[in-house]
Amino acid sequence: MNVKKIKTTLLIAVLILSPIFAVMAMADLPEGFMLGVKNEAYSQWDDYMHYVGQYSVLLETYGDPGSGDEARIVIPMPEGFTLGDLNSISWEYYLVTGYAPHVDIMVDTNGDGVIDDALVVEYAYNDADSTTSHGLGLTGAWYTTFSDDGNGPAAVTDTAMAWATTGAPGPLDMTDTNFIYHSLAEWKTGVTYTLGAVTKTINEYTPVLALEFEVDNWIVQTEAYIDNIEINGDVYDLEFEEGEPIDTIVTGTGEISSPDANATVYYDGADNVAITIEDLEEDDVEESTFGAVGEYFDVKIDDPTAVDGLEIMFHYDDADILAAGLDEEQLVMYWYDGTDWSACSDYWVNTVDNILSAWVDDTTIPSLSNLTGTQFGPGGGMVIDAEYYNSFDIVSVMLGDTEQNTDPEVAEVASVYVWSDTDFVLGSTIALMETGVDTGVFAGTFNLVEDSPGAGELLVSTGDFFYVEYYGCDPSWKYFDDWAIIDDIAPVVEITEIDGVLVTDVAFSDFVTGVFDITADIDEEWIFDLLVTGDLSLIAAELTDQTSGTFDIEWDTEAKVLTVPLWPDDTYSVTVTATDGADNTGADSIILTVDNTGPIVTNPLVSPLIIGESVSSTIVLTATVVDAGIGVDTVTVDCSSIGEGTVDLVQVGTTDVYKATVIGVDVDTEDTYELPISALDLLGNENSLAFITLEVIDDTDGPTGLTVTDVEPICGGLIIKGLYADDALTGVVSYDILMNGTTWMDVSEEDLTATTWTSGAVVLNRMVVLAGNAGEYVNVTVIAYDQATNPSDEIIIYEGMIPEGEWSPVRLYTGWNLVSLPLIPDSSDREDVLSLILDQGASGIVVSYGYDQYLDIWIPNPAEITDGYGYWLYALDDDVMIVEGIDRLPAPLPPATYEFTSGWVLAGYKATYPMTIEEYTDSLADNSYFSTVYIWNAETPAWNTLDTTADSLDPGQGFWIWMYADQDLIPPMD
Repeated sequence: MNVKKIKTTLLIAVLILSPIFAVMAMADLPEGFMLGVKNEAYSQWDDYMHYVGQYSVLLETYGDPGSGDEARIVIPMPEGFTLGDLNSISWEYYLVTGYAPHVDIMVDTNGDGVIDDALVVEYAYNDADSTTSHGLGLTGAWYTTFSDDGNGPAAVTDTAMAWATTGAPGPLDMTDTNFIYHSLAEWKTGVTYTLGAVTKTINEYTPVLALEFEVDNWIVQTEAYIDNIEINGDVYDLEFEEGEPIDTIVTGTGEISSPDANATVYYDGADNVAITIEDLEEDDVEESTFGAVGEYFDVKIDDPTAVDGLEIMFHYDDADILAAGLDEEQLVMYWYDGTDWSACSDYWVNTVDNILSAWVDDTTIPSLSNLTGTQFGPGGGMVIDAEYYNSFDIVSVMLGDTEQNTDPEVAEVASVYVWSDTDFVLGSTIALMETGVDTGVFAGTFNLVEDSPGAGELLVSTGDFFYVEYYGCDPSWKYFDDWAIIDDIAPVVEITEIDGVLVTDVAFSDFVTGVFDITADIDEEWIFDLLVTGDLSLIAAELTDQTSGTFDIEWDTEAKVLTVPLWPDDTYSVTVTATDGADNTGADSIILTVDNTGPIVTNPLVSPLIIGESVSSTIVLTATVVDAGIGVDTVTVDCSSIGEGTVDLVQVGTTDVYKATVIGVDVDTEDTYELPISALDLLGNENSLAFITLEVIDDTDGPTGLTVTDVEPICGGLIIKGLYADDALTGVVSYDILMNGTTWMDVSEEDLTATTWTSGAVVLNRMVVLAGNAGEYVNVTVIAYDQATNPSDEIIIYEGMIPEGEWSPVRLYTGWNLVSLPLIPDSSDREDVLSLILDQGASGIVVSYGYDQYLDIWIPNPAEITDGYGYWLYALDDDVMIVEGIDRLPAPLPPATYEFTSGWVLAGYKATYPMTIEEYTDSLADNSYFSTVYIWNAETPAWNTLDTTADSLDPGQGFWIWMYADQDLIPPMD
């Protein structure tokens, strides 16, 4: 270590250059100083974050929280150093993530020279520009004070220490099993404690064997840089000196680096083992017999049995490789066995990150047992420029062999032998020319041909393997070879599935969301060297070690939106491209719609808005839900707060409205309840932001102001207009209409507020039409009920006779309607017939037309509207026309008869119930009319055709029929 004790005469210079250390003396680090890690952690020199000099020590953990990962610096204390000698500790650090480094004071309580307990300076987290931090887990006086300007130093004062016992004593692997908190002064005074059956005492005479500065991962990651450590006023500057070995004790899996040697060692399955990396000068190694880069380093492990395997990595610079006359793809990792240099048995080159690696375990050459101080170095071997070629490509060969360079004044020639599966008998000898005088590096090319090879050419066929072999000046040990494949066939790509759904299922393959899979089948002979890419550079995977041509790739479209704005909700053309090693390319594309957005919920409502406390109520939940993507899947309302669990809302027809009726809601606490709505689309995107508000109150008062504006008796019934009541609390729910004291009809407030007729009974726009009791004297009363089932006062709305006969409704739509009278009216006068249009009266009809079948002319606003024939009515709005009359003429009158002339007849359906056309026209002679009739669907509006042998007619329907001859139609009596 480049650590020097600064004498008093140098303090003035320190004051000028670095005021923060003006009162500190620099101290040499004690012998045995080392870095250590356990499990997933780093502990190594780093030149990225530093405040004085060139280097800091990076302490980093990155495994799962609480998994025991540790990174540390261990500083042995001088022999005889005791707790009483320790007065202050501080360290300069920069905290990137996690918790600040803390200190374990490793003590020997029984004087046997072995660490058996640790006093721990408790954790503290420092925010930038903070001057005070609180120790986690300590309260009151038991916190540690820090002084921090955001970068350090952080100084531990003589305020508080925490003691942690260990169940497995060891200098670098303390296992905490118990905590006792005392200040440092109290520890020095003397503290006695019992752990199991052992009683121990710590006091000012207790030996301190080492100080351990440590970070561990109580969160996902801790990353801290330590630049200087101060103990009792002596500053230990963690400055790496070139040529100094890296000596680190490691546990678990991780890596250590030596910036001096440009080398990194990745270790796996390590168990408290020391690994050393040392840079070597060229003069310190045995002369190499290969085309060397000129970089050498030493790797040593003190116990080969304490680690499963090592990856030894050399970080090269392109300029150094070029200066050596080599190509990076021909690099070989060599090792020295004490006698000769040899190529490692398992090495490879990462040309992207400029790393030459060799794997070492018990089965490789060298093996772990050879690493007792083993020299490594990168150098040239032989390489051809690719692994895959087309049949007419040119192959480039480079060879590094200084032994071939026998004359330093002449550019010489080396020979390689090439052969293929097609030409394996004779092959060819190819000459390589030295790249310059005295370089020891040779290069050359040869052509691949499919027929008639000449000089410098090799005969090949698609699917061939071909080989290049080199035997050095000493063939007993020097042999290099390389091989490649001839591939002229492009991969065949077919996208088959999106998120596990076949692309043929268009309804689902169009849409993706969140994390989704694209599955493609790839037919490629050399699948193990296939490169699969996608448009926008969003897919990229090298399919190594694959046994088939099927692969899955996961994307996260939402994450892409956060970093690269490529995948918001939109439609994309996605291409999967497969390029093999010979640059043969195949592709397949698909159109995808990315949908990360849940359905939009509007108009979340409940009816009624208010219900009574402790009353069994019926509520109707509705919401409008629209999904811009694939469509709505489910809409639910969480009604658990009112005791109803989760309620599913059901789509109303083909509309965007979702509805559910909940019967028997009984809430015993007066309050306002918010019922959350969750809407999911078919891809699982959720919108859970909306809610429905329901108010529950204590309501004991019934409705008031019960009134009607008019009651009109009609044949076989009554028309009640303007039925209304008021309720200030829970609202009016229903009306009970009684005839002679018995319920005649129940009407809901919801039906009364409807503006169109939607039910069997005619109820709309605060009007009710009652049917029955023709020819009887009746007393009709009404009672209104609120949501809490409280009744209003009963009022009489009609006393008198119900006229003879019956009534039937005819529905009218805005615009043209083709209608008929389902009954024989009491009065055929047009104004009388139209007067019983409920909401608008006769004024709601702009114009009416009848048709004279005898003269084949239209009759505007005919004086009479009669049964048996059709009429055109143009209505200003949707409405209901009440037709009153009788179903048949009284005896002894003949049945109703309607004359149909040959040609077109605008007929009317006279009946109060549906029947088939064939049944209704039974009185007409067979084959006397065309087999199809025409009706006007006013709701659509559009013309419809009906088959006379299969289809039915409805009450109030007019229709066109073509007659072949004059006929009389007599509707069936029943």
